[in-house]
Amino acid sequence: MDISIVISAIVALAVGLVAGWLATKAKADQIRADLIEDRRELDIELSAARQQLVQEAHWRDECELLNNELRSLRDINSSLEADLREVTTRLESTRIHAEDKIRQMVNSEQRLSEQFENLANRIFEHSNRRVDEQNRQSLHGLLTPLREQLDGFRRQVQDSFGQEARERHTLAHEIRNLQQLNAQMAQEALNLTRALERG
Repeated sequence: MDISIVISAIVALAVGLVAGWLATKAKADQIRADLIEDRRELDIELSAARQQLVQEAHWRDECELLNNELRSLRDINSSLEADLREVTTRLESTRIHAEDKIRQMVNSEQRLSEQFENLANRIFEHSNRRVDEQNRQSLHGLLTPLREQLDGFRRQVQDSFGQEARERHTLAHEIRNLQQLNAQMAQEALNLTRALERG
């Protein structure tokens, strides 16, 4: 066999091997580059997924806190409504009691006034002549206790009116405060409900 043919075959084989190796290396480099790019994209997606999980956990915690606060506000609102009903009932009872007491006092004062007037009329009807000092003293002794009793009763009526007025004013003020607080709690509960719906 001619040596030149052998050399040509060896050279051709070497060239083929080099070309194949270069092609394989280029393909391997491309595959490696693709794998690196895929890994980078996976890392980005994994980081985004982790961030989303953290954010979802935060929103779940926030939602739970809002739900707890809403339940607490509803409990407070129910308690305030119960207090408001109790105070309203107390106010109505106080008003009825005060009106009844006032009627009794007015009737008693009217009876005392009538008794005082009748006694004075009887005394003066039976005194057609000039009243001497003894009769004046006797009359004074009869009328003074009645007059003092009437004055004391009038003071009692005035004091009772003042006390009832103060009690009504205090209860009315307490009712207004409870109504305002109740409205505030209801508004906060509504705001929390809307926040939960948006979340």
